[in-house]
Amino acid sequence: MWRSSLFLLFSFNLLALKFWSDQVREGNSEIVAQLAAMKIIPLSEGSFTIDKTKLFVPFDESKDELQERARGSLLVEVQPFVLITPNDKLLLDTGLGFSKNGKMQIHHNMLAAGIGPDEITKVLLTHLHKDHAGGVSEDSDHNRLSFPNATYYIQERELNFALEKGMPSFIPEELTD
Repeated sequence: MWRSSLFLLFSFNLLALKFWSDQVREGNSEIVAQLAAMKIIPLSEGSFTIDKTKLFVPFDESKDELQERARGSLLVEVQPFVLITPNDKLLLDTGLGFSKNGKMQIHHNMLAAGIGPDEITKVLLTHLHKDHAGGVSEDSDHNRLSFPNATYYIQERELNFALEKGMPSFIPEELTD
C-alpha cells in the first residue's frame, strides 16, 4: 500500500539549492515572498542513544550518562519538521513512529502545534532510516499510512537500497504493498 502511494520524484540536491539561492540573490520578488510566507515548525521526538543493534533508547540528558550506554553509542535528536506554505503543509521526515498513550508521538506533537495529521499534503523523506521514516505507517502491521491525505516523496535509489538492505536499519514492510 505504502509503495503504491509513493511518488518517486523527490530528491534534495545542490542544483535545487543553487536555484533558490540564485533567485533570492537576484531579487526575484515572487520567490522571496514565498520564502517569507513559509513557517517551519520543529517536532522534536526527543534524544536517544543508538548502538550497533540499531535500537533507539530514550536519553534524558539531565539523568542519563552517555558513558553508561553501550560502547560506541551515538547520541541523536530525532527532529521532524512541518513546513507550512501558502499551498501546502509539508512534513519533512516522519520520525521514529513511537507511540505515547496510544497515539503516535509525531501526531501528538503536530496536534500540540495546531496541525492535524490529515492536514499534511506532502511527506518528504530525506532517507529511509528508522528515525526518519519509522512513522510512515501507524499500524503494527504497517497497513495504514500515518498521513492519509499526503503524497509521499523519496528518491528512488534510496527506496531500492532500503528494500535490498532491510533490517535493522530500515523497515521494509513499511515500504512495500
